[in-house]
Amino acid sequence: MAAAECENLKTELSNSEHQRQVMEKKQQNMQHKLNKVLNELSEERSINKMLRDDQNKWTEKVNSLEMKNEALHDKFTAVS
Repeated sequence: MAAAECENLKTELSNSEHQRQVMEKKQQNMQHKLNKVLNELSEERSINKMLRDDQNKWTEKVNSLEMKNEALHDKFTAVS
């Protein structure tokens, strides 16, 4: 009876160890995917920040050119 119980416990332990290894492998895979997605998110945020900064620069440049154009237009229409 004790020998059979011991064998059952050994089998259960072996199964548990195998399940633990499988779960650890799944956890490692999920951690790898998470790290990859977090890196991609960080890159996307950096790109978005650069794009917003560039958009602001171009908006300022366009506004400045429009003001210069308007000033020149006013100057030349006043002369005419």
